[in-house]
Amino acid sequence: MLHLKLEPKEYWSAGRLLTKEGLDDAYYVLMDKAWKLAAAQFGEDSSEYGQASNHMIGALTGLKRIDDAIYASREAIRVNTIHFGPDSAAVANDRSNLAARLILSGIAAEAASEWLAAIKIFESITLTGWDNISYSSALNGYSQYLAQSGNGKEALWTALHAVQVIETSGYTREIHYGQALSNAGWVQRNTGHCIAGRASFKRAVAAFKSAGVKAEQRDHADAIRMSQQSC
Repeated sequence: MLHLKLEPKEYWSAGRLLTKEGLDDAYYVLMDKAWKLAAAQFGEDSSEYGQASNHMIGALTGLKRIDDAIYASREAIRVNTIHFGPDSAAVANDRSNLAARLILSGIAAEAASEWLAAIKIFESITLTGWDNISYSSALNGYSQYLAQSGNGKEALWTALHAVQVIETSGYTREIHYGQALSNAGWVQRNTGHCIAGRASFKRAVAAFKSAGVKAEQRDHADAIRMSQQSC
């Protein structure tokens, strides 16, 4: 009898719907199943396992399991380096994901190094499709690090460039556009540009609505709250 393997990627679209609903527990269960499926059916050096590791990072972070998310990030880097090379968009995205989790653990120096490495890769290659969102996400994370480090001017430029990347690439109906606008709002408010920041949060709310993100979802709810704060 012919045995047909279930591809882990069949879980990704379902996972994106769960994130829009803000259902972190259900998202984790689904991604954990895909991760284990990829390891069992394709092996821990397979591209399927690398992709599943990448999706697992967000699921673990949503449950505040940051150490586990860091492990998943390093696994994604390891496997995707094998398959795509160290200077690929896939590895750049993985390094950006790692940086975002390192900063949550207070490992700021390594986080900054990983973000810079990711941005350097993205800027050295031709970006297509979803790579633009990954590049924008790296810029978002690094802009927050810069703002917290007191480098307000560079932080502002980096955050606004992250928004521009998504607008130019045409992904304005994805959740990531709202996230980039929210990040710009945060950086603006924290570098003395409160009115501009509030405007960015209002744009973020509209972007989340356009992307079909529930108001209860964490990022959307934060944008609503910040858009209502006075300066």
